[in-house]
Amino acid sequence: MFAGGLRALLLQSLLSGPLLGGLLSHADLFGSSWQAVFAVNLPLGLAVLIATPLLFEGRSSARLRPDLAGSALVVVATVLIVYPLIQGSRWISLPVGILVAAGWLAQLRRRHRKSKTPLVEFSLVENRGFAAALLTSALFFAVLTGAMPVVVLHLQVGLHLGVLRSSRYSVLGC
Repeated sequence: MFAGGLRALLLQSLLSGPLLGGLLSHADLFGSSWQAVFAVNLPLGLAVLIATPLLFEGRSSARLRPDLAGSALVVVATVLIVYPLIQGSRWISLPVGILVAAGWLAQLRRRHRKSKTPLVEFSLVENRGFAAALLTSALFFAVLTGAMPVVVLHLQVGLHLGVLRSSRYSVLGC
């Protein structure tokens, strides 16, 4: 029951996002053109802040200490890997980023062996079902995030459709 509701919510958000984005871009609120799509974050952010006291807070019996070194390594690795992919240059940082990510994994294992709080809980990743779901989700959203702008740009620039028609067509196919 819950999984079906979650699937319906995911489908609804996948469909409504581009449609709402097209509607806001077409509305040209206060002369903001397409930048009005970022206004959606304000009410959603406020709703999350208001709902925060309702969240369940779990407590650990052990004292948890932040993994500052692991956090720093993840940030550095992410920048070194993502930057050349975005800029299309400085490819030397890509293998360096992969090495830093490997160093982070080694640091993560060391912290886990010493019974210190690692940045990522190993018991989650060791579960094959969780790891498969995580990989599937990452691939799905990588493809979706990469394909959607290409489709919308093709519809707008290549086929000369307006913002509303291209957003509707990219989601509904009509």
